[in-house]
Order: sequence, then structure tokens, then C-alpha cells
Amino acid sequence: MENELDIDRAVLPSGSAYAVVRHAAPPVSAPTSLAPFTVRVDEDGVSDWLLTEDAVAFGDSSVVQEFAEWRGDWERSWMLEPRSSLRRLVRLAIELDAAPDTDGSDGEQILRKWAVGSQHMVVPPESQKGLAEVAAAVAAKIRARGATGFGIVDDTPHREWIGLAHTWSPYGEAEVIAADEHLELRFEPVHGLVATMHGDPDMNPMSTVAQVEFDGSQVLLTAADGRQEGIHHHQARPLAWLVPGSTRWRVHPIPEIVVWSRTFAGVEECCTYASALNLPVQLTTRQPISTELYANLDT
Repeated sequence: MENELDIDRAVLPSGSAYAVVRHAAPPVSAPTSLAPFTVRVDEDGVSDWLLTEDAVAFGDSSVVQEFAEWRGDWERSWMLEPRSSLRRLVRLAIELDAAPDTDGSDGEQILRKWAVGSQHMVVPPESQKGLAEVAAAVAAKIRARGATGFGIVDDTPHREWIGLAHTWSPYGEAEVIAADEHLELRFEPVHGLVATMHGDPDMNPMSTVAQVEFDGSQVLLTAADGRQEGIHHHQARPLAWLVPGSTRWRVHPIPEIVVWSRTFAGVEECCTYASALNLPVQLTTRQPISTELYANLDT
């Protein structure tokens, strides 16, 4: 079919990373209301519960919230930035010499290894102070650097959104953040977000995408200079992947420190919490949803 997604040509937005502190063992069975929408998994001797795609397709809108509250019975988690953004953060920290390992801990090594390699790492209690200190040192250097990054604000009418949907630092090289057979979205540190239609000579790359609006049969892209391009919905999936469920979003300049504010705050809070309980911290990219939803998302 014409509007089916070619997975082989798709670049999906990088998934968020999480810091997790498990303070109890997961239950052996799910609550009756969640049983149809959850599955128990065991990997490497660790048990967990995942939310299935049926929760999105057939469940009530409260299922996801109920699932999150149930998980709170055995763990706390902090959402950090996406892995691609964390890799950029580590490279910048190294260039700024912002992560000195002065106390003999392995905080810097943990951060570096996890951001560039392992999908899952465990930070033992004795290493948590070092990790938190390294994160604080990096944040101080980036704040002093005073650079300006970019962030996406969800502007959907009658929808409340706290914080930024996506953020980017001006540091580093250009990066394709979402693409399919029709459209490529590329972040360029100097210009911001660039959209390019494959095989469409009538649509020139937009040097700065300022606003995206899903309206009727088309998606309207507005550049900072006011120039506009309208494209059909089935050619605009990557734009929807950046902010799922949004009908309008904007790109804004933001202080670079804000780009990684969620990570800096999350690392400090989770290490403080885990240290008080003498429990390990898990750094992971695993989300408690059993299937990738982006591939099934249409605009």
C-alpha cells in the first residue's frame, strides 16, 4: 500500500534513557484490571512486567497511568535524555575537560561506557556519589559555556504539556534524527531542524523549521523566515514521530544547559535516593512497553 511504512528506510527518534532504582521485587501476578495488557518477562535472572501494544489499541485511556502507578510499588524511575543526546553530552564533557575523576571513583567511566555502549548498566552504591559529582561538574561547565541550543514546544490546542518535547545542543556534527522513504529530518547545530523531501525538486531544504502544524489533509511547515511548505500527511510521518499526538509544535532557542536538564536532575535525584537505601541504580534504555509504537504510527 502507498502509505505503508518502509521500515528498512526508517530512522526512528532515539529512545529516552532511564535511571531506575528497584526497591522491591516485582509481584508474581498483575492486577485484574491490568492482566489483559501486561506480560511478565525474565531476562538474565531479572523479572519485569511490560505493557503490551494491546493497552494502546484496546485499553482504556487510564491503563498506562494505572500501569505506571503499579510499577511504583517496586521501583522508582527517572526519565533522562535520549541516548543520541547523551552521547553528544559525553563528547562535549570530554572536550571541555568537565568530568575530572578527582575522588578516585569510577563515575566518569560509568557515564562514558553507558552513553556510548551498554544498553543497561548497574551503578553500585559505592559509585553513586562519584557519578553524581561528575554530572554536577559537567553541568557547571556547560552552564558557564553559555551556548544556545534548541527545543520543541508542543503547541497543540487544549493540550497541557510540561517541559520540552525534544532538545538539541549546538555542539557536534549534523545528525539525522528521523526519516522514512519520503521525508528526512536532520538537526544541524548552526541552523536547527532541517526537513528534506526525497525526490521532490519543488521542495528545497528549509534552513530552519520554526513550526509544524497538522491541518486537514496536509502538514504545514513554516520556516523562521516565514516561508511555508505544505505536504501530504502520509509523507510527514517523521514530523509526527518527534511529538506523538501533537497537532502543532514549535522550535525555540533555549540555553544549552536546558538541553540536558532532565538528565542532570535525574542523576542527582536517583543517586541520592538509591544511596539512602543502599541500593543500586540501573541505567537503561529499556522501556516498559513490549513493542515499538513508532512503526505503527500514522499521521
